[in-house]
Amino acid sequence: MGWQVRKFVVGDVAALRDLRLEALQTYPDAFGSTYEIEMSRPLSYFVERLEKNVILGGFDHGELVGMVGFYQMTGPKDRHKGVIWGMYVKPRLQGNGLGSTLLDSVIQLGKMQVEQIQLTVVITNQRAVRFYEASGFRGYGIEKDALKSSESYFDELLMVRFLT
Repeated sequence: MGWQVRKFVVGDVAALRDLRLEALQTYPDAFGSTYEIEMSRPLSYFVERLEKNVILGGFDHGELVGMVGFYQMTGPKDRHKGVIWGMYVKPRLQGNGLGSTLLDSVIQLGKMQVEQIQLTVVITNQRAVRFYEASGFRGYGIEKDALKSSESYFDELLMVRFLT
């Protein structure tokens, strides 16, 4: 395929914001934020996210079609852990390997910084759970009612992959 994976830079911030908003609209129950909240945020908010996180973009022949975020925890006793967040691939490309390419890329990045990577996934999203399991992540707990949207609650599966 014509995929390219690279780190977002400040010049990509508008495209990052647009893809993030699309993700929140497409799968509103899968993320901790909402379209309405992030739509109201200025571009400077997304620049700050780029400064505090590594965000990889997946491009198909130059078109931004996927993303995944990563940060290393900073506390004195948890800096050996990293967190994956905001994984999204446009629906038309799901199942074609781009998601795996993005995830593998962020795991390789993580191996240079941390000993384990954690993530959470809404437990009813079994396709995503299987996807992460296929990449070596294992569930270690469930956070009951982790997300609330209107009057609906969503449990999240806590997952980890040990890198050492």
